[in-house]
Amino acid sequence: MKEYKHFIKLLLDENGTIIEFECSLREMKYNETEVLGKNWFNTFIDEGDREAALKVFHSLLNDKNENTKVFTSDIQCKEKNHKLINFENKLIIKDGKKYVLVYGVEHMDKV
Repeated sequence: MKEYKHFIKLLLDENGTIIEFECSLREMKYNETEVLGKNWFNTFIDEGDREAALKVFHSLLNDKNENTKVFTSDIQCKEKNHKLINFENKLIIKDGKKYVLVYGVEHMDKV
């Protein structure tokens, strides 16, 4: 996973709840305390992309042969503007529980 200057990094539990949050995306304006405990898909994923994003999420949680999935999705920022983000999702098992590590960069930055 290549690190970028402007990124979003999350740890989600099996329900899609945000457990950890780090973000340096331009004009995002969310901080960790505002989003911890919220559902990632309901808070950030655009309604038009939500079903496809959930499918990738559940597929990753349930697929024993694949531990990384790439997905591009539109996210909604605090100011209600949108950003197209390239995500890399990785399954992590910690203390017997499944989590998904999500790392994303703006589509325009991943050239």
